[in-house]
Amino acid sequence: AGFEIVRPIGSGGMGDVYLGRQVTDHFERDVAIKTFHPTATVREDLLSDVAELRSLSQMNLPNIAGFIDGGIHPDIGLFLITDYVDGQLLLEWCDDRSVTRDIRLRVFGQICEAVQHAHSRLFIHCDIKPSNIMVDENNQPKLLDFGIASAIGDAAKQQPGPRYFTPAYASPEQVRGADLSIATDVYSLGAVLFELMTLKRLSDGA
Repeated sequence: AGFEIVRPIGSGGMGDVYLGRQVTDHFERDVAIKTFHPTATVREDLLSDVAELRSLSQMNLPNIAGFIDGGIHPDIGLFLITDYVDGQLLLEWCDDRSVTRDIRLRVFGQICEAVQHAHSRLFIHCDIKPSNIMVDENNQPKLLDFGIASAIGDAAKQQPGPRYFTPAYASPEQVRGADLSIATDVYSLGAVLFELMTLKRLSDGA
């Protein structure tokens, strides 16, 4: 309630992302609304993670786009709502501004802090890649899209059925269908660091 879709802003293998608007009696704000393709709704456990994702965002870490709400809508199906980040994707930001190596390392350190924070709240992101990192108008990176995040522990054990990951940034255990751990995100962070430092691009299926 109180949310409306304004326009599409992105699309990927699992779903579509829209600029949305939240309107209440007291304020208005832009939000990002992610909907999932019908084939992606096999993540039945995603809704059980909504409360935990909300607690993650309530820690107010500057480098994580805050989670707002999620559920199932009769018209659009499964959806997640997060803070809207007005900025550029990480690699575009680096290219457009000819960002120095020192600044790229500083930004990467902030991304690592965001991931460490998620791990401290017992979440594995599972899809860390440059297209899930935005840099806002204050030059602060924001980690986006916890749509396929897994809770550390039993919930991180791979289940039968489709697996979702971006091949260029996926850890070996994701590709094999083995159980996940914080090492899953560490591997993906290494792939992001490679791109930042070498300016060579891995294939990003987004």
